[in-house]
Amino acid sequence: MKIIDKLAWLFRRNLIIDYKFITRVNFLKPSDKWDILFGKYNTLFKHFFIPFKTAESFINVNGEKIYYGTPYGLVGYSCMLAEQIYWLTKLNINNKPVILDVGANMGYFTLGCKKIFPNASIFCFEPVDSAYNALVKNVEKINDVTTYKFAVGEDNRKIGMDVNFKETSFSKISDKNPSYQAEMRKLDDIEELKNLPQIDIFKLDVEGYELNALKGAANLLSRTHYLLMELNSEEYSISDVTNLLNASGKKVVIKFIRNFELEQDEEFKSGDVLFELI
Repeated sequence: MKIIDKLAWLFRRNLIIDYKFITRVNFLKPSDKWDILFGKYNTLFKHFFIPFKTAESFINVNGEKIYYGTPYGLVGYSCMLAEQIYWLTKLNINNKPVILDVGANMGYFTLGCKKIFPNASIFCFEPVDSAYNALVKNVEKINDVTTYKFAVGEDNRKIGMDVNFKETSFSKISDKNPSYQAEMRKLDDIEELKNLPQIDIFKLDVEGYELNALKGAANLLSRTHYLLMELNSEEYSISDVTNLLNASGKKVVIKFIRNFELEQDEEFKSGDVLFELI
């Protein structure tokens, strides 16, 4: 993609996100929405000249600091609120849900969930030190949020990761020339999760390792109501995911889907999908 085409694509994408954010995110105070939008564009401009620092750079939203780990500031947070968190407002979910945030990064999904489910119990998983430190800062004043500093997969072992320290959300598990070492755990082996009668929302975004993570969560999936995950067709297909979910004894219904391509009629290569497991 040529630089001019990339800039045009980013401009169009931001306009779409802003429109959805303004029209959909009615669960935030108008002043909070303004703080996020103003802070978003302020940081986009500022970081042309001043480097950001993961777990140190932040934006004030209604007096609360939200830390970020990308030169794009809160672009990801505003998009999360306008898409995935908005989807959750359309579902039949009790007011004290149990939520898993796997691949939590800075904790944007957790922050958004707490806006619509203030009584939720949330378990966050993030293996990368710098992202984990920002996550802890973002949730340290919020009740009923538990954080774990390890990756999630199909077994328990040490792993290598290819970490993008400028944008930690793109970090992924890789044994080829790893730049980072981390612990990996099966979700089914985590004691705190074993006795939970139901997982209301299971969010999974681990940069292409989602299918492996699900293979280590067979028992947990049998107790899960909604699964929200990022899919990447280069690694696996929607059919691969639905077959695995069916094997856990669940009927699968797709409730929402977002194609990362701007034109929604383009071939689905990657995007977010919200499954209901019945």
